[in-house]
Amino acid sequence: MTESAAHSLIAPASSAREETLAGVARLSIAGMTAAIAVFGYTSGTLRYFYPLLMLSAGLYVLARGERLMIPLLHYLTSPMLRWRWMFLLWAAASLFWTTRTGTSVGRVVTLLQIYAIGFLFYDAVRELDLGRWVLRNLFGWTAVGVLAALVTGVATAGGRLTGFYGNPNVLSLAALMGLTVFASGLSLGRGAWGRVATQLAGLVLLAGVAAASSRKGLIGVPIIWVLGLIGSRSRKRVAVQIVLVAAIGAALVMTFEPLRVLWQFTIARVADVFVSLSSRSGGTRSVVERATFVKEGLALIGRSPIVGHGIGSFRWLVGQGKYAHNNMIDLGVGLGFVGLICYYGLHASLVFRAMFVGRTARTIRRFVLVFVPTFVILDIGVVSYYMKAPAMLLVVCAAWLDRAAAEGARS
Repeated sequence: MTESAAHSLIAPASSAREETLAGVARLSIAGMTAAIAVFGYTSGTLRYFYPLLMLSAGLYVLARGERLMIPLLHYLTSPMLRWRWMFLLWAAASLFWTTRTGTSVGRVVTLLQIYAIGFLFYDAVRELDLGRWVLRNLFGWTAVGVLAALVTGVATAGGRLTGFYGNPNVLSLAALMGLTVFASGLSLGRGAWGRVATQLAGLVLLAGVAAASSRKGLIGVPIIWVLGLIGSRSRKRVAVQIVLVAAIGAALVMTFEPLRVLWQFTIARVADVFVSLSSRSGGTRSVVERATFVKEGLALIGRSPIVGHGIGSFRWLVGQGKYAHNNMIDLGVGLGFVGLICYYGLHASLVFRAMFVGRTARTIRRFVLVFVPTFVILDIGVVSYYMKAPAMLLVVCAAWLDRAAAEGARS
């Protein structure tokens, strides 16, 4: 057999193997995204989260094999992620000056686990160009999780929906993450059916926000809409969604008494925030408590403004088991201004770089400019730095921009 004939037999086999491994990698990313988007928020679903995540991650590592070594070096030396590595080092260093290590060690371990899995997403996006695949899966799986919550009707004693997410505010945040994908212009499929599926998934996510009766949700949705309307590719779909929500929402609220009561309850919750801000009479217990946490947190930051008291220290300095409800306050108390700068340095770097990427990277720009500002604003009402899904999306954004920079350098 001649050399050319032998090569013709080997090449198709090699190509088929590469296609199979690429398919396994895509399936693995879909599995990891599903685990994080649906089951990664509460201890009640960890029995589903860890097996699905570990199985998917294991398959991805097997599919990529030794080719992961150079991407690992890219991950650890990423120009975009250098802020995050400084943050992790500072968080770990805070263990030397905290007076209670239990909570702090747990937070550091959680962060290390998150960014260990984050490497696989970084590799998938930077090396395999699967950024859109990740976001479509996040959008689709989040819609599935919210739909399951709507169907099963798992709710708090106050009637607010929780679903798999264990908390109405977390459910709302998950839905908002899906909506940032919607508002960036990505679709679940091509053609008319893809556009219809995308709009239906978007409406499911909005229904989840409404059913959760979350103040953060009702603040986040208009922000996402405004940012989506700025982009030329996403403007039409966001405008259609607004019209559909107004029409369907008005019809349902006028037709069904329970929905009218829920709507009035939700509006009252939002109005209470503004009343509390403009009046000395206070507001509901929740609003007053959160305002108190901010005041106590600022006082604690003032005692150690540079280095903080150790990551996670707000919980035991203010009172055992207390939750800051504010990412800036929690990080400021724990890691001081150094920690805050290192953490939000990544967000600022992502937005700045996205504004100057080339025309071929417009999808990156749209998503970064919708997702990052929205969740920085929402950090005023939630502690997010150790949440899995937001961290994953920040890594995806960084990998996408690193890939765009590498392609620009080669051209």
